[in-house]
Amino acid sequence: MVGHGPTLPPVTVVSQVDPPPKLLWIRDGSALVGLGRYQILDPGTGPGRYQRALTALRESGRKRAMASFTFDPDELGSVVVIPNHLVDIPAEQLAASESPTTGRVVSDGATAWRRAIPRALQSISADTVQKVVVTRQVDVEFDTSVEVAAVVDRLRRSEPKSFTFLVDGLVGASPELLVSLEGGRISSLVLAGTALDPESLNSDKMDREHSLSLSSVEDGVAPHTTYL
Repeated sequence: MVGHGPTLPPVTVVSQVDPPPKLLWIRDGSALVGLGRYQILDPGTGPGRYQRALTALRESGRKRAMASFTFDPDELGSVVVIPNHLVDIPAEQLAASESPTTGRVVSDGATAWRRAIPRALQSISADTVQKVVVTRQVDVEFDTSVEVAAVVDRLRRSEPKSFTFLVDGLVGASPELLVSLEGGRISSLVLAGTALDPESLNSDKMDREHSLSLSSVEDGVAPHTTYL
């Protein structure tokens, strides 16, 4: 439940398009697909963007929407997409293009990634942080347009246990679930640690990483639950 707060500025309607962009959420062979006319909204920035998105959904008269939010609350780029309908279908029924696409890596981000590791270790040693996830950005340039449907299809096939999504052009797959609310019950799926073989997962380092991830989930959901 979201409590009443200060009056927030309205979201900005970016566009209403027909035919709409594709909207997908795929897991375990089942696909949630957006159909009909879409309303695409910009919830803005700042801590009030989630409340503005929720208000926009309620005012639309629809029950569900799909959205993507930037990690940094002050960064532009969040979007809320409200379709007329969201239906469940088998993922195999999704159309996919297998047209060949040739591309090249413009920047592999390896140099910046290597530079970040000593800084991360130093921050951990100084107790500034407890855990750091060092990521790498890879930029790829293609000779022709990339068929998003083909990307979605390859992701769902290669990552069948992950959550594959497409929201207003943003496509990806993640094995983690931030939070799910169904029937008054909250659930979350969080993972930590990387290893080349299953035996390497059994270590004090992995136990500590999972403990930190578990604590982050507990801290986030505890204030919103009566029993955890």
